[in-house]
Amino acid sequence: MSKPSLPQRSTLALTIALALSGCGGGGGDSPPPSNPGPIVQPPPPSTALTGIVIDGYLSGATVWLDQNSNGQRDTGEPSATTDSGGKFNLTVAASVAQINGQRLRVTGGTDTSTGLGFGYTMSAMVEDAASKPALVVTPLTTIAEAMVASGAATSITQARQTVVRVVGLTSAFVLDADPLTLAVTEPALVQKMVALQKAMEVMARTEKTAQEADPNAAYGRVAQAMAAEFARVGATGGATMVSSLVQGAVANQDRFLTNRAAARGTVALAADVANLVEASLSIAVGRVMQAAPGATGAALQQPLALYVDPVIKIVDDVQNRAEQVAATITQAPTGQPLRLAAVAQSAGLSPAVLALVNATSSLANVPPASPVPSPLMSAVLQAVQGLPVTQPTPAPTQAPTQAPTQAPTQAPTQAPTTAPTQAPTQAPTQAPTQAPTQAPTQAPTQAPTAAPTQAPTSAPTPAPTQPPSPAPTQAPTAPPTAPPTLAPTPAPTQAPTAAPTQAPTQAPTPAPTQAPTAAPTSAPTVPPTTFPGG
Repeated sequence: MSKPSLPQRSTLALTIALALSGCGGGGGDSPPPSNPGPIVQPPPPSTALTGIVIDGYLSGATVWLDQNSNGQRDTGEPSATTDSGGKFNLTVAASVAQINGQRLRVTGGTDTSTGLGFGYTMSAMVEDAASKPALVVTPLTTIAEAMVASGAATSITQARQTVVRVVGLTSAFVLDADPLTLAVTEPALVQKMVALQKAMEVMARTEKTAQEADPNAAYGRVAQAMAAEFARVGATGGATMVSSLVQGAVANQDRFLTNRAAARGTVALAADVANLVEASLSIAVGRVMQAAPGATGAALQQPLALYVDPVIKIVDDVQNRAEQVAATITQAPTGQPLRLAAVAQSAGLSPAVLALVNATSSLANVPPASPVPSPLMSAVLQAVQGLPVTQPTPAPTQAPTQAPTQAPTQAPTQAPTTAPTQAPTQAPTQAPTQAPTQAPTQAPTQAPTAAPTQAPTSAPTPAPTQPPSPAPTQAPTAPPTAPPTLAPTPAPTQAPTAAPTQAPTQAPTPAPTQAPTAAPTSAPTVPPTTFPGG
């Protein structure tokens, strides 16, 4: 049997629903929907990074953010080029949070302190792009980044603290500054930073395999071995010589190396290079401390260029010879290991450089730079002083010293020479006045013999001629000052009548005034230049 009531209920329910929707559930008419317009997308995040690259300032180096941490510069990774001072500006299309923890890499360019190209890759990890947008990339930041990459440190903060302890720095903030501006206030910084880089370059030449086009990958493996040794030493001790770190990296951390046998054959050579650089720069930076005590920043540019750069050029040349030899080493030594002294002698380097190599190779300790070198460094000091780098030193000394010395010396010499020359031309006009001036001027050559002899002789002669009262009065008073002695002397010489007339009038007045002034001034100064030829 059919159920006709079901369709009716369905129709009724639909009618009620439509009615309710039409009246808005009992309210008034609803407003029409507004037009939202085009949707504006927020700009992509952008972060600016600035910094400086130093192995010596690297000019024309390529800086890039290694966003996938593969050590290679890939397409699309943001990059920049350093200027002549090693500075760069890099804009990254990413937020601060995305950049933190990524690696900044640097390769290529020219070391402005030596003029040589840089063929390796240094690194620094972005710790916090918000609070530290300015980055410094050096061999020491490369070691800190390698500690994290190798697992020797759990964070970049821990790695930086380890570098501070092993190098002997005052704080981790030093790693955020241009090390060359802190050469005086952080004595160990420059010598250890450069020594570390040079030694790792020698080891990288041995570590490079035949299949690798350049030594960059090999340098990265050497950096990881060195970083692991930094971590080991930092956990138990303090500041350490770079040569000891090089030897420990091969002895304790060779798991990071590919050509272990060749590393054992090269390690003594690399350690000698580290000693050469660290000790030589200890002396050179000490000379900077003497020239510019307490200086920082731009005030150090000239002393560094004068004392440090020439030494770096010399040790860099020795290190390049060591690199060439290291590239040929393929196995561990069967006898005595190869040393830097043998390489330098074979290369025909100068006796002064050989003396420096010999003085530094045997060092058991290299103290930080000091304005007064340690007695341990006496042989190194003597060797550095024997290098050609001592030649530029007098340049700034001569310019300020000789110019002021010659100008005042010639001026006083010529001034007295001209004065006596003009004085005799006025003598005929004022004979009585000039006579006392010339008499003491000519007398200095004979003053010790003639003046005492004539004084007693001429004093009694005019005494009877003149009134008795003035004679006793002037005779005792005048001889010490010389005017009465000189006044009677010209009187008999010129005219008996003129002497009494002018002598009493002018002689007492100018003679005491001029004679004491002219006699002490001209007598000691002028005769040596004016009268020997006159």
